[in-house]
Amino acid sequence: MADSTVLDETALMEECDDDKEFLARMVEIFDRDSSERVPKLHDAIKTGDSETVSAEAHAIKGGVGNFFAAASFETAHKLEMMGRDGILDEAEDTFQRLERELKELRNALGRLLES
Repeated sequence: MADSTVLDETALMEECDDDKEFLARMVEIFDRDSSERVPKLHDAIKTGDSETVSAEAHAIKGGVGNFFAAASFETAHKLEMMGRDGILDEAEDTFQRLERELKELRNALGRLLES
């Protein structure tokens, strides 16, 4: 069982009606989407493009929300608000935390699909 801040497996499996094939398709879509969005988010942070930071973080937040992933949802939300407010002073550190949380989430999803 994963740490519920990484992934609430019970809520996720209820949402998916315990259908791991459906969950696998969700994970595939999330992987494809996040593999495009995470680099765009990082580039926007590096260039100070707060509008893109807000938009990409918002989209990532939506994606992780589908998996009941509280930690990465909250971190993506923080980045979204930093972008919205145009204050990116802590965005790089927050982005690094998001990357770690996304990796933990992906690992937890992989274990869930294999169980």
